[in-house]
Amino acid sequence: MATSGSTGIKKKEEPDRIAVSEKVRASDELYQSEYGILSAAEDFLKKKKLKKEDIAASYRELTKQYKALLRQVSKITSLGDGTQSKLRRTQEELRNALTELEKAQATLRAELSLARQIQRQLLPIVPPQVPGVEIHSEYISLEEVGGDFIDYTILDGGGLGILIGDATGHGVPAALMASMAKIALDSLRGVALKPKELLSGLNTALVGKTSNHFVTACYAAYDPRSRSLKLAIGGHPPPIVLPRNGKPYAIEGRGQMLGFFPDVRIGEAEKFLEPGDRLLFLTDGVLECMAEDGTEIDDATVLSMLAEVMDRSPADLIHLFTERLKAFVGSRGFIDDVTLVLVAPA
Repeated sequence: MATSGSTGIKKKEEPDRIAVSEKVRASDELYQSEYGILSAAEDFLKKKKLKKEDIAASYRELTKQYKALLRQVSKITSLGDGTQSKLRRTQEELRNALTELEKAQATLRAELSLARQIQRQLLPIVPPQVPGVEIHSEYISLEEVGGDFIDYTILDGGGLGILIGDATGHGVPAALMASMAKIALDSLRGVALKPKELLSGLNTALVGKTSNHFVTACYAAYDPRSRSLKLAIGGHPPPIVLPRNGKPYAIEGRGQMLGFFPDVRIGEAEKFLEPGDRLLFLTDGVLECMAEDGTEIDDATVLSMLAEVMDRSPADLIHLFTERLKAFVGSRGFIDDVTLVLVAPA
């Protein structure tokens, strides 16, 4: 049997402080009983002359104290058994709960993995090949699934429609919103040459179906032959122009978020890209970057980062810009999904 200072006893005592307290009290009573019996026996031995009735009285007293001692021993034993039994039940319950939790986690991981596969199918990782334009993209999801989404449409006449969007929130709810927006876009291919009409149609499809969530989006119709770009923005960060000669700048006009109001204001713009110009589409995850010391990134920092790499090839440009964003946030990491699409006219 382990002593009161052993590790085994301590582990059994910890789950039930009340039982431990009772056990200690019973042990003290046992000690007092033992002391009483020994004292009585000592008095018995010291007496030189004893009467018959004295011996009988002493025997009765010793018998009484002995029975009390047996009761104390029985009480301590029952307390120990009860504590051990309760501890065993608690351990079994914890093991069962842990097993159920592990099963639930395994199921959740499997469901998230499937959701990620489905979302990846909705996100064209490899951009379409369109003569006269080079496209590169980067997608960093904060969780297994996220709310950022991109879409490409081959337009009549060889043009390209580019949409980048962001559903509010993170994880599965945001991914569901993004999937809903992607499905709605499939019914709007007929107006792909009209950016404002396309975003207005997307807003109509989402209003009343998003449970007070919303989507931001930017859609551009680009004609490689004329290098003309028609743009519509619904509450989304505007694209950034990286001119061959000059400093990077953001296109003006942001409009309102989609899926919240029946009548929404859509921002519009039109640009002509010169040979060597690039256009970068991005999501809020870029503008919400925060350094380890709590410093938030600002527009000037983003433009400065791009200016440092804008003379590189399109593939290197988007890669190096992403690395600069990672260096800025450091160990803090991104706090939102980050999506980048770079359009470079040939």
